[in-house]
Amino acid sequence: MKNKKVLVTGGAGFIGSNLVESLLNSDNSVVCLDNFSTGKRENLKNFMNNPNFRLIEGDIRNYEDCLTALKNVEIVFHEAALGSVPRSIKDPVTTTDVNIGGFVKMLFAAKELASLKQNPNRAQNPFIISKLDLHSIREFDFTKYQGYIEPTTTLEQQEDKEK
Repeated sequence: MKNKKVLVTGGAGFIGSNLVESLLNSDNSVVCLDNFSTGKRENLKNFMNNPNFRLIEGDIRNYEDCLTALKNVEIVFHEAALGSVPRSIKDPVTTTDVNIGGFVKMLFAAKELASLKQNPNRAQNPFIISKLDLHSIREFDFTKYQGYIEPTTTLEQQEDKEK
């Protein structure tokens, strides 16, 4: 892969920073989104003066940070996460918020930007999406990203089956 504009979330981590280095060495333009909760600035020091590298200090849990990082990007390598099984047991709320909530925000931000590129007059509104029932969200949005997801049945559908 050459001459692409790439986003690496978690780019200051061990895996992310090695990915950033490889992508830059292959003549790509790289945006790195990291909040430095586990990543290290020293992992990025060799790239800071590279004109093809841009660091955004932000968080995948912040929708605006996701939109900013994704702007004009062609490919995303999503490496941002809170690893460590012991940490996830000690603090499952934060781990879930980052690893699942942040991932979902990246998906929706990417979808919104793709939608705007296809039809600039149709902005996807995350507030409206949040008001849809889970069944609608799963069928309407996530099947595009993860392949087919078995839809849930609503309470009404379950009651109809039992009649």
